[in-house]
Amino acid sequence: AVQARFAGSDRQIRGAILRELITSTLTLKQIKDALTYADPERVNTQVANLTSEGLIEKYRYYYRLPQ
Repeated sequence: AVQARFAGSDRQIRGAILRELITSTLTLKQIKDALTYADPERVNTQVANLTSEGLIEKYRYYYRLPQ
C-alpha cells in the first residue's frame, strides 16, 4: 500500500517529538517551540496520542521518554 506524504504529516510530527525527547525532558511549550513548522494544535494532539500510547510520559510539567 502507498503511504500518504510524509512532509507535514502526523508521522513527521510524532517522529520530531520523539527525537526532541531523546536528549532531554521538555515542557509542552518547549516541544511546540522546537517544532516551529507544525501547527501547535496538531502538536498538542500528537503529544496526547503518544502519551496515551505509552511512547512518552508526562512527569510533573515535563514530557520524557518512559523511564
